Amino acid sequence: MKLSKSKNKEFYLLLLWNIPAFLLSFVIGVNYMVMALLFFVVPALYLTYRRPILAKKSALVSIAFTVIFVVVVNYLAHADGSWLNTSMVGINFLNFPIDDIFWGIFYFYYMAIFYEYFFDKDRNKKQVPTSLP
Repeated sequence: MKLSKSKNKEFYLLLLWNIPAFLLSFVIGVNYMVMALLFFVVPALYLTYRRPILAKKSALVSIAFTVIFVVVVNYLAHADGSWLNTSMVGINFLNFPIDDIFWGIFYFYYMAIFYEYFFDKDRNKKQVPTSLP
């Protein structure tokens, strides 16, 4: 898929953002929630600023996927003892950290708005027939 010149620059800008985000998180030694903010929220806010119309749809998708994947998979994994995480804020929901819900929302929101911004074509445009039947 070919991107326009301006979107191509933005695409690489978002890829390059991972370098300062990594350096900030590595040098300062921040916790996982701050890392999630650096890697997911900052670029997602940029894309939201560029195309605010995508925010509602991306937020709904992120909440739906978070409920399905993060809550269900985390609950099952904790219930059968596959893994045990501790909460940074000290709040657990259904026997797993509430932090995972926020991380999941950030992660899925960034994925959804990234896809919508760069790769999704307007599939809702009405097709105008070229000839009459």
